[in-house]
Amino acid sequence: MKRWSSLRVRILLITTLCWLLPTLVLGSYMGGVFFGALREKTEAYLSSNAQHAHAMALEDVERMIRLSKDVTYDGTLENAAAVYRRGDEKYQDFYRTCRVYLDQRFSRERTAKFVLFFLNESPQRMMYTLGSEKGVNLFKTEALDRVLEMQGPLDTSCRFVSQDEELYLVRNLYDRRLIPFGMLVICLDNSKLFAPIYAASPQLGTLDVALDEYVSPGFLPESQQLGLMDDGKRLLFTQVSKTRDYQFTTRFAQNKHIVYAQSEQYSALMLALLLGLLPVAAMILAFSHRRISRPLDKLAQASLRIQQGELGVTVPMKGYDEIGQAGRAFSAMSLRLRELIDKSYKEEILLRDARIMALQSRVNPHFLNNALEIINWQARMDSNGKIGAMIDALSVLLDASLGRGNSRLVALREELSIADAYFYFLTLRFGKRLEVKKELDASLLDQEIPHLIIQTLLENAVEHGIAPAGGGQICLNIHRYEAQLIIEVLNSGRGLDQQDRERISRLLADEETQASEHMGLRNIAQRLRLLYGDKAQLTITQDEQGRTVARLQLPPAPMDVETGQ
Repeated sequence: MKRWSSLRVRILLITTLCWLLPTLVLGSYMGGVFFGALREKTEAYLSSNAQHAHAMALEDVERMIRLSKDVTYDGTLENAAAVYRRGDEKYQDFYRTCRVYLDQRFSRERTAKFVLFFLNESPQRMMYTLGSEKGVNLFKTEALDRVLEMQGPLDTSCRFVSQDEELYLVRNLYDRRLIPFGMLVICLDNSKLFAPIYAASPQLGTLDVALDEYVSPGFLPESQQLGLMDDGKRLLFTQVSKTRDYQFTTRFAQNKHIVYAQSEQYSALMLALLLGLLPVAAMILAFSHRRISRPLDKLAQASLRIQQGELGVTVPMKGYDEIGQAGRAFSAMSLRLRELIDKSYKEEILLRDARIMALQSRVNPHFLNNALEIINWQARMDSNGKIGAMIDALSVLLDASLGRGNSRLVALREELSIADAYFYFLTLRFGKRLEVKKELDASLLDQEIPHLIIQTLLENAVEHGIAPAGGGQICLNIHRYEAQLIIEVLNSGRGLDQQDRERISRLLADEETQASEHMGLRNIAQRLRLLYGDKAQLTITQDEQGRTVARLQLPPAPMDVETGQ
């Protein structure tokens, strides 16, 4: 977010928008409206021509089907076959009659290579048009068996059969009693039958066609989407005409680079325009960086150094424009600020140090009285080694309370030694009525904490929890949670009532109160605020077992009194 909110980025965005936005708006309008309409018209032209070519080829297909039906309906071949079967005419005369009829019917048909007819009882004896003996022999050897297999399923319809790149129209011939007596086969010329489609191919692109069994190489008509389709590289237009006699499919495929050549030329022109404006934008950006962005960045870096505590930072600025004047004013302000800090802010630091030292010296003296009475009593009752241990423990406590000098922070291990000395006196005072437990993370022993803070929490737990109850259990738990040091003092003595909670709440909030109890808690709260600001926290609560829990959360390091951070 800082990177995007910088002045340099904003200048870059403004400069870019000044030339990029108008160009993009114009380009979008031209590309979206003008060339969108041009593309629609181009696609409509392709679709219309493809439909027209398909319809023209379909007319030729239908015409050949009608011609094949006419052979059945006019009765010429039927009558000739009936005369021949009765024996009234020899085969030579029957053959000549059929051949003459086929020549008259189909000799001028441009799409037919040849036409043949045979009786069902003698398919090998074929009558065919003139000049087609070679084609008839090829049909007899390659396709006749397939045609005969189709005779029953074909019924009264016709079928287009493909064999070795030849296309045949096959139909059963029926007499007036609807009894099949023969078959008619028309060998079609593909180039002439599909001539209208091939004629449109130069404008519409490559052609694929399928007519029943006849399919162009590599064309899969059953997997084609009808109508206009874009496959990424080509525009495809597929049409299907399906009747009882046939299924006719055509597909034109045109390269999109050819169809949309003008649109692509316009896109290239817009790209060249954008690239041509880049040097102009670069010069504007270079000027903005040298005269605006870089000087302001120096000012920002100098401000950050002052914020981090480096006073008296100056920024050399050239020029007499507004930014140069701001730089000189900043340098003068920085020097003046250092003078003010040297004179007044350091005095405030010394005052805060004095307040911290005064708060640290406020150790409740009644504990020392209790310790001295115990030593006096023990000396009278039993002269043994306990006297020396008690004196050693007391010396530790006295040294911690009176001999720290100006030190506000000590290592955790030193605070634990004070706690151990305090625990020693507690065991002498309460005996078996007090149980002490400690759980701590040994890796935290070198971390610095405010001194006498653990002993104050322990003293508060004894005087307000263990002593009123006549005994109990004290637990000292020290561990780390995320980046904070957690110190917990739990006691099972007298619990907290509502008045205790309200009094503790006022003490921790540093509100004025006349109560002399819990002053150690107020002392801790004030020291934490001075050392850590609002980054440390002291809470007094009760857990599920009814124990009073004093929980202290400390950050990794105290607040820097010079910077306030």
